[in-house]
Amino acid sequence: MPKFKVDLNESNFQPIPAGKYEAYVYEVKHTTFKSSGNEGFKITYNIAAGEHKGRRVFDNLVITPKAYWKLGQFWAAVTGDTGVVEVDTDKIPDYVGSRVELEVDVEQQEYKGKEQKRNIVKNVLFLGGKVPVADSDDLAEMLDEREPIAVGDDDVPF
Repeated sequence: MPKFKVDLNESNFQPIPAGKYEAYVYEVKHTTFKSSGNEGFKITYNIAAGEHKGRRVFDNLVITPKAYWKLGQFWAAVTGDTGVVEVDTDKIPDYVGSRVELEVDVEQQEYKGKEQKRNIVKNVLFLGGKVPVADSDDLAEMLDEREPIAVGDDDVPF
């Protein structure tokens, strides 16, 4: 295996430019956010086309009344629902692979005492459909690596 040197104090990471991108939901992780103690989801989107195809954009959905609008925005983008709907947060992980349009911006943030640029998701819109697993090697790999869920007799309603 090769050896190489890298300066860990320097980051070559650059966010993608602000704009609209065809993407799909690559990963959904349920979490409790350390900063607030609130439950929510860490969402990873994968850019599906164009110059930035394969780049990832990250977002957080926090389950609090002040952030219900953002959960609703995500729900509408992956389901196509409109109007007044009931958002079932248990189903959010089911939308991995859903095609969406992301409106992305770039903002400055301080991280470990340094200013850096990062992407933020400004809007998520419905495109419809799912990315076929066979058409996306990285999605297929991620789905293969997911931990299985144990389902017992008590979990089945019939």
